[in-house]
Amino acid sequence: MGVRGVRADAAFCEEGLLSFLEERELPYVIVARLARWLKAEAARIEAWRKLEPDYAVGEFRLKLWG
Repeated sequence: MGVRGVRADAAFCEEGLLSFLEERELPYVIVARLARWLKAEAARIEAWRKLEPDYAVGEFRLKLWG
């Protein structure tokens, strides 16, 4: 059985890893500290997909500094 997905913390949020995952079309989640500017970007999400009665997911892309 191969890798089905990747979960990482903010320390792994770097271009090399993201490119690797994207090229192989591996699903991933990278947890980030919810800084005020990041929270503001997330609040702009309009399309949400309901997972369970109390949980939904949304997606946005943001070019990070550095």
